[in-house]
Amino acid sequence: MEMLFRNHLQEVSRYTTEALAHAAQKGAAYDGIVFHAGASSVYHADDHDVLFHTVPHFVRFAPVVGPDHLVIFKPGEAIRLIHVVPQDFWYESPEPLDHPYAQVLEVTVVSSFEEAIQAAGTLWKFAYIGNSPKAADALGLPPSAVEPIALVHALDWFRAYKTEYEVSCIRMAMERTAEGYRVAKKMASEGRSAREIHAAYLAATGQLDRDTPYGNIIGWDTDAATLHYTAKKTTAPKPGHTFLIDAGAATFGYASDITRTYLRANPHPAFAHLLDKMDDLELDCLSMCTVGADYSKIHVHAHKAIAGMLSEVGVLTVGGDEAFEKGLSRVFFPHGLGHHLGIQVHDVGGRQVDIEGTILPPDPKYPWLRTTRPIEAGHLLTIEPGLYFIPLLLNPHRTGEHKSCFNWNLVDELLPLGGIRVEDDVYVTDQGPENLSRNLIGDHR
Repeated sequence: MEMLFRNHLQEVSRYTTEALAHAAQKGAAYDGIVFHAGASSVYHADDHDVLFHTVPHFVRFAPVVGPDHLVIFKPGEAIRLIHVVPQDFWYESPEPLDHPYAQVLEVTVVSSFEEAIQAAGTLWKFAYIGNSPKAADALGLPPSAVEPIALVHALDWFRAYKTEYEVSCIRMAMERTAEGYRVAKKMASEGRSAREIHAAYLAATGQLDRDTPYGNIIGWDTDAATLHYTAKKTTAPKPGHTFLIDAGAATFGYASDITRTYLRANPHPAFAHLLDKMDDLELDCLSMCTVGADYSKIHVHAHKAIAGMLSEVGVLTVGGDEAFEKGLSRVFFPHGLGHHLGIQVHDVGGRQVDIEGTILPPDPKYPWLRTTRPIEAGHLLTIEPGLYFIPLLLNPHRTGEHKSCFNWNLVDELLPLGGIRVEDDVYVTDQGPENLSRNLIGDHR
């Protein structure tokens, strides 16, 4: 791990130096960057802390958790970490990390942000990357130095290129996720409540709710048709045909993001067939994630395939090609095929097509597609096609111009089963795509 982290910092230092050079060309010249872990905050008119999330660009340099830490980067010099460990009787100190950062970074330990400011010294002509202009001011930096846009665009651009260390962290997160899925799948087969399964998943992965990279989506039957369902009912499912779990884990600040749909209790044969076909489609789309591929075209490929399978099972009364041309696949698959993954679950730069920050918006027909950037070696992405029976999207078509294109009797039979989503994480290399999750998580069977 130490050599991986050393090599990682060398590569990230090169990216960061290039980002500074790019910003200088745009008229924002800085000698270095202060990466701030971030300032904590409380809810309005309250003393209750808002759940703290470390500023992502800081995480790329140091895995330490909590607010106020500083990383000081200057090209050609050792990377400094000013590690704030409060001496406090109100809150516990963070547990020591089993990570070699202290052997690689130049670490100074202080007990407060005020001491961190003193330890940082003079930061003449430094940029600030973080969430607190107030902190930047305390460091002696002018407002113009707070997240200069040209610098942020360049840093975001380079975040898409994952180092071996970053992929290793995501592999470790995936192994923890797999432990959770084994427990969740067994409990789902027993018809346990979503809340029970959620608690067991957290225990199996060694996480609290606050530790997960996103709120776990765990739902039975019609709840599976709510894309970001998080209520987690306490009652046992009735009838409990469909179970959808979208959950991950985080290791040293890097996330996994997996979804599976499981069936039990004699599900409708058409729905079971659709799940088999969706699993095939997900693997097909993942295999298309090669260097130079257009992610938007893979997304369109998924829509065409979903239109075809809906026609095949009789949900739609027209052929797949006609269904796609009429936009009917979008009724059942309203979200994007996936996104970049890393420090953030929806990692930055997915629609950014150059270091300048140029954004390539998705086709207006697919507004929720998060990735339009051409695929390159080193990218790490999710592939997650979905197929849902959502009354809000279906009902307008019961009386619309395409009402005859739907087999409404079959639609109504499948509505109680909610929906299907299958998701894996793919690492793109010059040798082809690598599915990081399938061998560990398994499929829906």
